[in-house]
Amino acid sequence: MAHCNTVLAQLLKWVPRHEFETLAKRHHSGRSFRVASRWAQFVGLFMA
Repeated sequence: MAHCNTVLAQLLKWVPRHEFETLAKRHHSGRSFRVASRWAQFVGLFMA
């Protein structure tokens, strides 16, 4: 069975997750989050 990535997964490959987390920690230090992580919030906004 062939494996195909979704278009969303292919687009998210352009955003390195480790660099995203580094920038998020640098610019959003001290702020608490509810249930979703920074990455989950980004992906949700990216899909919208």
